[in-house]
Amino acid sequence: MNRVPFNINHNVFIKVTPRGKRIYEDNFIALGLKPTPLKVDENGWTKMQLWEVMQYFGVHCYHGCEVPFETVIKFEVEVKQ
Repeated sequence: MNRVPFNINHNVFIKVTPRGKRIYEDNFIALGLKPTPLKVDENGWTKMQLWEVMQYFGVHCYHGCEVPFETVIKFEVEVKQ
């Protein structure tokens, strides 16, 4: 397995569950803001920076929780030749 540098400002792709969508929207509502819709591609993936995933969902991820996104995450990395 290769190790590649990855910055928390880089993009990841996640599949947000219905619970995750509610959590995402509740973050905006708690600040008195209108939630911005999640952008989901034709395959169900949402692109976010890793720090955003941690901000929105981190506190909701713990042993035994109903995870707010599917557990497979795709990382967007630049492959240098």
